[in-house]
Amino acid sequence: MIGNLYGVDIMEEAVEICKLRMFLKLVAQVERKEDIEPLPDIDFNVRSGNTLVGFASLGEVQEALGGDLIKQQALPQIEERAREADMAFGKFRRMQVEGEMNATRLTEAKGDLEGRLGGLRDELDEYLAKDYGVKLEDKAAYERWQRSHRPF
Repeated sequence: MIGNLYGVDIMEEAVEICKLRMFLKLVAQVERKEDIEPLPDIDFNVRSGNTLVGFASLGEVQEALGGDLIKQQALPQIEERAREADMAFGKFRRMQVEGEMNATRLTEAKGDLEGRLGGLRDELDEYLAKDYGVKLEDKAAYERWQRSHRPF
């Protein structure tokens, strides 16, 4: 399931319903309760956001920031943070696939990954908001923009 099922929806509720339906379908396939295994974590497979707004790949970030000399100065740091997030994702995925079911270590790996992705998303959202003409000093306007556009 974690290697080949992915999805995005702009509505958070739809994402949660999708995850629940997939888990219910997975559990329904088990004939005996003794055969039930821990459910996979698909939080990074099925996500909420607007795929028409935001950056889905490092290439898109490089293209968007490439035309501005000031933004280009931040690009190496963004690329490094993206590589670190990618390594954290690889570690988290390996732990799931290889059966590393130490709950504490898995939770720590997921928290590390979420922290890295969150920090990167915050920085990239600021660049994107500026492109939309949002003044970052106006926190309320920035938050309204994030809620209305839901960048992916």
